[in-house]
Amino acid sequence: MSVITICNFNPKKMKINFFIIIQTILLLSLIGCTDRNDNEESYMISIKNTTLESIELYLLLDEEVSQGYLEQITLLPSEQTRYFFHSKIDNSFHGFFNIDALKVKFKNEKGYLCERLTENNLCFVNKESPLSPNSISAYKEVKTNHFVYEITQSDYENAHDLP
Repeated sequence: MSVITICNFNPKKMKINFFIIIQTILLLSLIGCTDRNDNEESYMISIKNTTLESIELYLLLDEEVSQGYLEQITLLPSEQTRYFFHSKIDNSFHGFFNIDALKVKFKNEKGYLCERLTENNLCFVNKESPLSPNSISAYKEVKTNHFVYEITQSDYENAHDLP
């Protein structure tokens, strides 16, 4: 007499298939979940010297405004800083928001001091401060989400006496 096997039950194979299914589900759930907020984009900003003079830039944190600087950059005419990466907050442009002050100094000891937290009369008068969250109009978009703040010959001619 012959017995027909309808179901070939193998507990070892069933355990392996079960673990493969669980691993596949976990992998798919991990791939599908991200921390990325779709409303958050990034942008890159840079400062370009379009004057006929070299300039020195000092990127300052709040406690360093009177004590020193975070980074000093010398730009010859037509040179540009590296791009600085920023994330948009609420999908909005906020200028240089990871520094508290920017000092621009020309060889004639004149220049600009723009501070984020304090109003002073030493920042640019003909355009928005590069630190202002409303300053997107003062930047030139050179490609998508890449912005350049130009320091012009007019800025050189209208520079303030720095303390």
